[in-house]
Amino acid sequence: MRTMLLTSLLVSLGAAAQADAQTLRVLILSGRNNHDWQTTTPFLKAMYEASGRFSADVTDDPASLTAETLASYDVLVDNWSAYPDMTGRQWDAAEEPILDFVRGGKGFVLLHAATACFSDWPEFQQMAGCTWGDESGHGTFHPFRVFIDDPEHPIAQGMPQFLTGPDELYHKLTPHPSMHVVASAFSAKDQKGTGDFEPVAVTTQFGEGRCFYNILGHNVEAMSGAGFRTLMLRGTEWAATGAVTIPVPEDLPTPKVNGAVVVGGHSFDEAVFPQIFDAHEGASYEILEQKDDSEIFDNVENFPYNVVVLYNMGQKITEARQANLLKLLDQGVGLVVLHHAVAAFNQWPEYANIIGAKYYLEDTADHTKSVYLHDVDFTVNVADPNHPVTRGLQEFVIHDETYNNYDIFDDNRVLLTTTETSSAPSLCWVRRYGNANVCFIQLGHGPEAFANPDYQRLVAQAATWAAKQK
Repeated sequence: MRTMLLTSLLVSLGAAAQADAQTLRVLILSGRNNHDWQTTTPFLKAMYEASGRFSADVTDDPASLTAETLASYDVLVDNWSAYPDMTGRQWDAAEEPILDFVRGGKGFVLLHAATACFSDWPEFQQMAGCTWGDESGHGTFHPFRVFIDDPEHPIAQGMPQFLTGPDELYHKLTPHPSMHVVASAFSAKDQKGTGDFEPVAVTTQFGEGRCFYNILGHNVEAMSGAGFRTLMLRGTEWAATGAVTIPVPEDLPTPKVNGAVVVGGHSFDEAVFPQIFDAHEGASYEILEQKDDSEIFDNVENFPYNVVVLYNMGQKITEARQANLLKLLDQGVGLVVLHHAVAAFNQWPEYANIIGAKYYLEDTADHTKSVYLHDVDFTVNVADPNHPVTRGLQEFVIHDETYNNYDIFDDNRVLLTTTETSSAPSLCWVRRYGNANVCFIQLGHGPEAFANPDYQRLVAQAATWAAKQK
């Protein structure tokens, strides 16, 4: 019954098996694991065979492998772990045949707990890329979003961000210098995580061979999701061949963006401004003009949006509305703050803590008034290319208004910078407030900026990263 269900789930992936494509031979290493290998190994075997691209065998005794038994296979898939025995070379005489197999140009694939062993086997650490260590752990069993860090890698090409089913997200794995992160996920503190991004899909090179580690896959429930299956099948094909023909399935659950764009309190080109959001394919935005500065926060029960984009500069926000905005952030509704919205709600001290900056509309006893300059052409530098908000962005030039002489908090994670002297050096940053992802983008004054494709991409990726997912 399970095989029939899996076959149905993999219909779209099975289309990848071209009529003239060579069937790739997989050997699954199993027989011991601190997870339920008795169910996950049969699931893996059925998944590979249902795809039409692979045939799969299983060994419950990896230590018995020899060069002769490995010769007919293209890739090994490791679902074996000795945990809690982190040291010990339990594969014994099979070590060298396995290493020679990979060095010679074949593939090695690991999943989930397979790296929780062999801490005293250096070559295994190199092939895995990152492994379970003394500080490693995981948060609660929960769904989370996977971000594509290297969209040009064959495994990830064409893959959008996607949502997992309930799974374990490992954190603080011990990295090896060989590690290349293809995909990652945010380990949320409210899920007992680290509050930082952790690797989900990792590749390494070992000799002429290719290695892939999929951190997902705690149990059959977790492995049944389209995200795990897509990564596992495409990663295994890449490890075996160096190329990927298996397509991204249509049923891959992707993050949804349903945004409220708050405007008011500052003039702007209303004809061109919507282009920013029209360019974000698959997302839904509603532009809301605030007549009373902040009425969107009057009643947040059954709030229909999962991200709020502030492009307002109104100052009025009552204590009740303040409390409601904080309630939304505590619920995980994301916040993207654009350009002059840095100067909104200037008399509410907590607003600066939310967005990570304080703009001064007037001189104070401790600080002179912040400054701006219109119509500046300047270069935007990517300070952190490894964050989902800046993923795939390269240095670009923009015609925009600059801001300077305002406070930028030290605990922001800065993503974009500039050397333009009329601007503050930091142009874009992210931070957490409560359970919410918050992103500030200084850019975005007029039609030239609105129509800039790099700016449009930046806003789209910021909103996608920030948006709460159910």
